[in-house]
Amino acid sequence: MSVVLLLLFSVCIPPLSAAPPPRAQASVQVTLNAAQRPAGSAASVSASSSTGNMGTSDPKKQPTEQCPVTERRNLVGVSGQTLTLPCRAPANASVMAVMWTRRDLKTENVLLVQDGKAVLVDQQPWFRGRVTLKNQLAKSGDLSLVLKDVKPGDTGTYECRYKERRAMMIITSDSVSTVTLTVPLAGDGSDDAKRQHTMRTMTLSVVGVIVLFVLFVVVVVTICRRCRR
Repeated sequence: MSVVLLLLFSVCIPPLSAAPPPRAQASVQVTLNAAQRPAGSAASVSASSSTGNMGTSDPKKQPTEQCPVTERRNLVGVSGQTLTLPCRAPANASVMAVMWTRRDLKTENVLLVQDGKAVLVDQQPWFRGRVTLKNQLAKSGDLSLVLKDVKPGDTGTYECRYKERRAMMIITSDSVSTVTLTVPLAGDGSDDAKRQHTMRTMTLSVVGVIVLFVLFVVVVVTICRRCRR
C-alpha cells in the first residue's frame, strides 16, 4: 500500500528541476506581450526606428561634396617682373566669379572677375591695369592671378575665393589659396654689392700702400749702403 501511495505522489507532483528559471519566464512573458500588441503599434515602432537611422544609413542623404583645402605659398618677387599667384578651384565647381583680395589694404579688392569680365568698381587703384586672371573664363578651375610689373608695394598676403551656382543659390567659398608675396626694395641688393666693393677696394688700397712703403724702405737702405762705401 505504501508503495502505491509513493508512486501516486511522484506522478502528481512534478520535480522541482522541471520548473523554468525566472529569467526564462520573463522572456516568455515579453514575447507574449509583443505578440498581443496591435499591428499598428508595431508598425509605428519600426517606422520610427528606420526614420532615426535615415541620416546615417541612407547614402543619398550624406553630403558628397568636399570642402576645398586652403593652399598656402610664399613667393619672392623681383621689381619689374611678372608673377603668377596660383589658385585652383575643385573640378566639380561651377565657377561664376573669382575674387582676389588683400586684407591689409583699405580697399581689399585686388581683382574681381565675373562671367569672364573684370569688374573695376571698388578695385584697389594700385593694381589697376596690372592684374588679370591666367584663365579669364576660369572654366578649367585655374583661378591663378597674373601680376605684372611687380613692385615693392605689392608685398603682402593675397587670398583667392570664388562664387559658384548650386541649384538656385549662389555660394561664396572660403579662401582656397593664400599667397604671401615679398618684393624687396630695389636698392637692397645693390647696397650690399656696393658695400662689398668698397671694402674690397679699401683692402687693396691698404695692401698697396704697405707694399710701396716696404719698397721705399728697401730702396733707401740700399742707397745708404752704397754711399758709405
